[in-house]
Amino acid sequence: MGPTQYIIAGLMLTIVIMGGASTLYYKSSQSTIAQLNKDVATEMANVQIARNQVEIANESVRKLESTRVKDQNRLLFLGDAVNKAMDELGELKKTFAKHDLNYLSIKKPGLIERIINRSTKGVLKDLEELTKPRDEG
Repeated sequence: MGPTQYIIAGLMLTIVIMGGASTLYYKSSQSTIAQLNKDVATEMANVQIARNQVEIANESVRKLESTRVKDQNRLLFLGDAVNKAMDELGELKKTFAKHDLNYLSIKKPGLIERIINRSTKGVLKDLEELTKPRDEG
């Protein structure tokens, strides 16, 4: 065997080694590409799930905002009712300050009883009206 044959054998061996190495690299890269494609598909599915969850959360926020507005309106209504009741209480205090109810109840018990019964009935009616549940849905 001459030097040319060694060179040819060496080149052939180099070609075989390079061919094997390129085949291994190709298989490895194809495996990596397949795994990356699988990972991308999984992430895309996760993104869709996240979008669905965000939409559900946004719908919940819209419902809560609607409820908050209704509750705020109810609170404003009740605040107005409290202010009106406080004004009426002030007027009643003025009225009671002017009249000696002890003296009137001793001298005219029937008159005081009718007034108190009528007023109590009115207050109870107002209280029922203020605390009655309202259907605002």
